[in-house]
Amino acid sequence: LGDVYKRQYNTFGFLGLEERMSNKKFKLALIVWLIVASVASFLPNKIKIIVLSQYLNGVLLPLVVIPLLIITRDEKVMGKYKLGKLTTFLALVIVATTVLLFVAPIFH
Repeated sequence: LGDVYKRQYNTFGFLGLEERMSNKKFKLALIVWLIVASVASFLPNKIKIIVLSQYLNGVLLPLVVIPLLIITRDEKVMGKYKLGKLTTFLALVIVATTVLLFVAPIFH
């Protein structure tokens, strides 16, 4: 329960809802999250579910990282903390590798 509670609290904070744990929306979302986690724990083929979730993480990575790279390369936004060329290059290599790992099974 503790980990689920922390995840829910972090999710609300990340979304900028700034809800307190005593709020009804927070409690409802926590209950829904607990139900989903409970149902998932009883499903067969848990390994397949884990592999699918990692696959979906690979699909979403470029959609998250590329906009972040664009923003963090902008000196107007980041000032003196903008990303350098080496860091950008390494991030693009990682994104390209992830995309290739995602696309490779499709054409195999």
